Amino acid sequence: MKNLVKIASLVLVGAATTVTAQDTFNLQYYFPNLSSTYDGATSFTADGSTYALPEGDFNVSAASGVLTFTFLRTSSWTPATFNGFTLDLTTGGTFTSVTKDAATTESTFTGSEISLTSPTEFTVNWQSEAFTAGDTVVLDYSAVAAPEPGTLALAGLGIAGLVTARRRSSK
Repeated sequence: MKNLVKIASLVLVGAATTVTAQDTFNLQYYFPNLSSTYDGATSFTADGSTYALPEGDFNVSAASGVLTFTFLRTSSWTPATFNGFTLDLTTGGTFTSVTKDAATTESTFTGSEISLTSPTEFTVNWQSEAFTAGDTVVLDYSAVAAPEPGTLALAGLGIAGLVTARRRSSK
């Protein structure tokens, strides 16, 4: 039976797939803390397009595995408790990591501003940061999509078949 559990685990891990260009995100800006919404949310997909954000300070472009924030004007962010955004993966997957990419041109952004707050959400806190027009912050993310119900059902049928076959062979 232990071997059947191992096989089932492998099937379910194999069913998880990498997040793709079809994935959608929701970005919500907060200031002066994570309880205070600053503006409307922006939804976008990881299709390589550039999206203008409501506050007008930066745009975001997303490709599979990479998010690029390009600053449109020179500005400084106040040292509030929280002055940044949450980014949710809305396609049913989960983030496994979010890190600063070496292509980031904003010199004071260290990556410590990023927090993975749940399997489907991370935050970036611009608190006390200063940006020059044209600066970029590039984030690499990895995520896995949740197995689809059909995949889970097929895995369950396979496990049931293995259990039945084992019971018959042990008689």
